[in-house]
Amino acid sequence: RKQYFSSGINKQSLDAIERAAFFVTLDDEEQGTEGEDPAGSLDSYAKSLLHGKCYDRWFDKSFSIVIYKNGKSGLNAKHSWADAPTVAHLWEYTLATDAFQLGYNENGHCKGKVDRSLPHPQRLLWDIPSEVEAQVQKTLTVAQNMADDVDCHVFPFSQFGKGLIKKCRTSPDAFIQIALQLAHYRDKGKFCLTYEASMTRLFREGRTETVRSCT
Repeated sequence: RKQYFSSGINKQSLDAIERAAFFVTLDDEEQGTEGEDPAGSLDSYAKSLLHGKCYDRWFDKSFSIVIYKNGKSGLNAKHSWADAPTVAHLWEYTLATDAFQLGYNENGHCKGKVDRSLPHPQRLLWDIPSEVEAQVQKTLTVAQNMADDVDCHVFPFSQFGKGLIKKCRTSPDAFIQIALQLAHYRDKGKFCLTYEASMTRLFREGRTETVRSCT
């Protein structure tokens, strides 16, 4: 980095990315719960949001918004600055603003106002020497091999939800933890040490604490 990205246009372009609040990917693929197998398409959707093609994401950002060719979108968040509920609340608020406040027109477009005062996008320029490009290609191959080794399956469950569990005077969280232990026991014949994140961000400098849900 010191040798190739500490000055000139490379530094300017890298600074522009690293100083940005978040990253936006305009993905050329189509994703979503459409087609002949809506439930099965969730697997591809989730896997794409997890790692993409490995060269069209910037995982060091606070979060990345991924917008697909067919208008579907999703979020990939880095956990070092905040835990999942924080980002989930942000994204839920964003989606709810579209659905319940702004609304959509007859063409399916959000009725939000366009801010024409924003600067137009500018292409970032780079001066990448051949030896750096070779290393980038080598690293990309490693990343793609790791991504190809990831199995992702989304299991939609609609028979009942937390409402029914609460009617039985049971904690939905405890119910899920017991279900996980039961599934593992039926598969392996034994219980396993498990830790669950417990939110402590309502306390000073708090984030999460560990709950040993099995014991």
